Amino acid sequence: MLKVYLKDLFDRFINSKLITKILIITLVCIEIFLAFICFYKVDYELTTPGSLGNPYNTVKVNTENSPGYIHTVSVMTFNDMSLLQYWLMKNEVKVEISDPEDDYLSNDAEKKYGVVSKRISINNAIMYAYKLAKEKDDSINLVSTFKGLIVSISTNTESTVEPDHIITEVEGQKLTCLSDITKIYDELLGKDRKGNVKNEGDYINFKVVKHNSDEVLEKQAKVFRKEDGTLSTGLSVQEYYHLDGENSNPKFTVNYNEYFHASGNSGGAMLCLSIYNQLIDEDVTKGNLICGTGTINLDGSIGLIGGIEQKVVKAYLASVKVFFVDSGDYEAAVNACKEYGYDYSFIKSVSTFEDILEELSKLEEYK
Repeated sequence: MLKVYLKDLFDRFINSKLITKILIITLVCIEIFLAFICFYKVDYELTTPGSLGNPYNTVKVNTENSPGYIHTVSVMTFNDMSLLQYWLMKNEVKVEISDPEDDYLSNDAEKKYGVVSKRISINNAIMYAYKLAKEKDDSINLVSTFKGLIVSISTNTESTVEPDHIITEVEGQKLTCLSDITKIYDELLGKDRKGNVKNEGDYINFKVVKHNSDEVLEKQAKVFRKEDGTLSTGLSVQEYYHLDGENSNPKFTVNYNEYFHASGNSGGAMLCLSIYNQLIDEDVTKGNLICGTGTINLDGSIGLIGGIEQKVVKAYLASVKVFFVDSGDYEAAVNACKEYGYDYSFIKSVSTFEDILEELSKLEEYK
């Protein structure tokens, strides 16, 4: 039946007038062209404004104090854009189109980094919030144990130490803090080389555990020479602690399912603010809608993030009272507002968590 139908269709086309043939051929070409631009993928990444998130969903402290109207802000990223999407978006000022070749990490490594950096961010936020709140109320106590140095990034293809591994020993030397590994590396690879030094092509031995296990694993990383001539293992590490929410005062819980759906560390500062607000009696936000983006470190310093131009769009459209950004991101955020025609007075530049509290102290109660 189909064969007969197609033959009849073809015969009618052959016997049709010239103008009809031209029209049919033109329509077919247009359909092919539209199908091509809709389904052909180009190797670009699209970043657009995302949504506001509530850090209270990630860490809840067992108090009756207000968590406040505190929000993080995200971006949405789309890989493998269609040619049509690329054409439509390339001149849109509120989105960013980037070449994946410019990415520092592969997609797989980027995902692993996102998960690990979120875990580190949660740890840092809890620890600093409890530390600062304890200065107001000495009964507040966080039970924590140093576990080791967690690996967030590994650029070494010949390393069996992977992101999310927690390093406890290097060449038989136990680690008690971040400075320990710096000292060991200086002795093995750097300016203070002595004893059992390591050269390019040699292996450094590590003992590691996983974040949810105490099983000790033996791992290695091959030493390589970076472009600047220095020797490296290609491992980026940060201090990692086991936090006992059940035995801390007050108790707290972490929603692990929630935070793995939104990886990355850019919500660290606002998460710390949410936890701090739950720990103390006063509401530092004074009932205002607060938003911000920036990492949080163990010393309370705020760090740079990505996608600031897109995040400021969402914050502005949400009519937040203030939008906190790291001082290094402030100029880019302001310039984005100027380009979009927004009033940028709601953007506040901060370098430390204390800067956030100082800015909040200037706010009036929301009415």
